[in-house]
Amino acid sequence: MKPKQSSLQRTTANAEASYRSAFAQRLKHAAEKHEIADLAATIAVTPATLYRWLNAKFDPSLPKLAKFAQATNINLAWLVTGRGPIDARQALRHALLEEYQATDFEPVGAQAAKAPLAFHEPWLFELLYGPAAEPKLFGPTAMNPPLLMEAGEDSMEPTIAKGDLLLIDCSFGLTPTELRQAQGEGRSPFDGIYAFRPRALGANADHSTSHLLVRRVQYRVDGAIAVRCDNPKYPEEIYQPNAQNPPTPWGRVVWRGGRI
Repeated sequence: MKPKQSSLQRTTANAEASYRSAFAQRLKHAAEKHEIADLAATIAVTPATLYRWLNAKFDPSLPKLAKFAQATNINLAWLVTGRGPIDARQALRHALLEEYQATDFEPVGAQAAKAPLAFHEPWLFELLYGPAAEPKLFGPTAMNPPLLMEAGEDSMEPTIAKGDLLLIDCSFGLTPTELRQAQGEGRSPFDGIYAFRPRALGANADHSTSHLLVRRVQYRVDGAIAVRCDNPKYPEEIYQPNAQNPPTPWGRVVWRGGRI
């Protein structure tokens, strides 16, 4: 007497049968533009074996399935899962793009826009968070995602030209080497070029726009903060240690890209 199947066994069997049927349909789709005899010879199986695959009578081994995918120019991942690009060439481009990361982007003006470029993720991660051998040290600020912005003014020329793209590190991390170097030079490790919201810079900032402003910052030994532009036509701002509302930067400029 044949033993009764449990509900779980029936569900599992039905799921397996459904998968094998869908898998066979994907194989048929891949093979439809090929002669069965030629395709079988290319992947080193008999036509009868290939017919069994296409009719869900037998499953190919992974090495044979990989050869089948290569011979038909079909994405192996799609054959197995039914998800992702079907064409192998499109899958390759898709895989390459997955290694790149687009950042939030703030263009000049109020209109939202897509970032004009992406960054290779390993390079971006190391730039923001330090190499694996020397990760950056972070304070209480969370490891916030970076921001790509377009320089909207000439205040930092000639260092940064109007229209340049700037990558803003919003997590403010520093490597131990950077800390030691700053200490050896007798300066603050936080000196650098920063992005600010206009309201953070007081009366001299242009409040007609919400676009980020970029300034060079020096943290002095006496506790004062000097905020200046590289363009000499803009005035320097000094905030004394007892200033009620010292400027708080949005993030640190760590990369610049622009026309030559």
